[in-house]
Amino acid sequence: MRKIVILLLYLSSFLSFSQMESGLRDTKKFGFWDNQNSEPVIILNDSTIYIGLEKSKLFFEPLDLDDSKLNELIPLTVKDTTYLVEQSGGVVVKYIDRTFTRIDKSFTHHNQYNSIPFVFNDEIYLLGGSGLFIHKNILIRYDFQEKEWFRTPTFGDIPNIIRGHYLHIKINNDLYLVASEGNSAYMEGVKDDSWFVYRMNLTSMNFFKLGRLNIELYNIARYTHRNLFTDKLISRTPTPYLNIYDFKNNNYATIDNNNIPVFREDTNIIHIEENTMLAIQQKRSIAKDNLYYKYFDSDIYIQNSEKHPIYIENNAVLYYNIGASLAIIILLLFLGHLLKKWHKNFNLVTLNTKTKTIKYKGNYITKFDGVELDLLIKIANTKGEYISYTELLDLFKPHSDSYETLRKKRKQLMRTLSEKFKGLLNNYHTDIFIYHSDPMDKRARLIKLNEDIIKIIS
Repeated sequence: MRKIVILLLYLSSFLSFSQMESGLRDTKKFGFWDNQNSEPVIILNDSTIYIGLEKSKLFFEPLDLDDSKLNELIPLTVKDTTYLVEQSGGVVVKYIDRTFTRIDKSFTHHNQYNSIPFVFNDEIYLLGGSGLFIHKNILIRYDFQEKEWFRTPTFGDIPNIIRGHYLHIKINNDLYLVASEGNSAYMEGVKDDSWFVYRMNLTSMNFFKLGRLNIELYNIARYTHRNLFTDKLISRTPTPYLNIYDFKNNNYATIDNNNIPVFREDTNIIHIEENTMLAIQQKRSIAKDNLYYKYFDSDIYIQNSEKHPIYIENNAVLYYNIGASLAIIILLLFLGHLLKKWHKNFNLVTLNTKTKTIKYKGNYITKFDGVELDLLIKIANTKGEYISYTELLDLFKPHSDSYETLRKKRKQLMRTLSEKFKGLLNNYHTDIFIYHSDPMDKRARLIKLNEDIIKIIS
């Protein structure tokens, strides 16, 4: 029985070690900024920390952290309070009043090594990682009331491999990340077409594949530091250069690392004030107590050098964007056409030949008498065609007036109608009637209603 127990313990240690190695854990960060006391904190081990820039040592009783180590937990900020989270899932520690308190009812999960920890809507999440030699693309959320972790559903173009040591950054309600739809978590120096840039919308937990990663040496896509104070990332390349990534605008620039205070892989930005960033780094020494503070100018993120796309957009995404843009343009043109048509119709006088009514801007107009309406309707019945001016004399029959008298009545009626319409429209430059010479008889006149002023409904 004893041999079996020893064998199981050995196997457990081997599995844990193998998973950490296969997961390629992040460079240890060791510290954070305490918002409550406005001071930096460096975690040396499970019972010792440095506080303040003067690095005053503070000792405390070690916590029961199951299989986790305090200086390997990931610091996250929720409502100005620091929480330290086991990256493989499980242990959650709260830091307040310079005291560490374990607040979860869980255990070290060993299930999501190298996950991506982030905070959204004051809740802590872990995305992806690996455990038990299996890629994990799951998302779990810590419930502060239940003090346990619960799985959160995700949707869309979910990648197969998600690791925290590759480029990722949270910008507002989106998480940008470099991930793979393949089966190997290792990026070699050569191109691997399975690696893409994704955007995860945190309000819907929906993944969108933005495009294929456009970096020649894929190993420079390794994530080297966390900086929650900017929308950009810095990655240390194998050469003395740094890459500055701007995922929001899909570009990156390369700068010479020799021209600035050396920015290393273990650089951990913990605070920014005005144009100065405070970082924790390790001395090139095998001593255990080899951590120190270093300042960087935040202007490092402002680059005017040549920019390159981080990813090449997928044809599907590109076509979707083009199609969506065209649809929006067509919709706007159609709405513009409808609005223009509505505006034009709204400003037209409407004549209903059946009900013998006139409306203007939604109101019935009663200033026209029966003879005037009859004349307008007689002309309107031609449906936009010209009518002989002489035919209008029929409106005055069977009167026994002379032809000359009828002509005078017609002239007076036309003048009255013109003046009424000009007054109604407040437009004294455009007439309700359009006159034209009869092509068959130049002496005769033709007439029709001006369709720019009046609309006929029959």
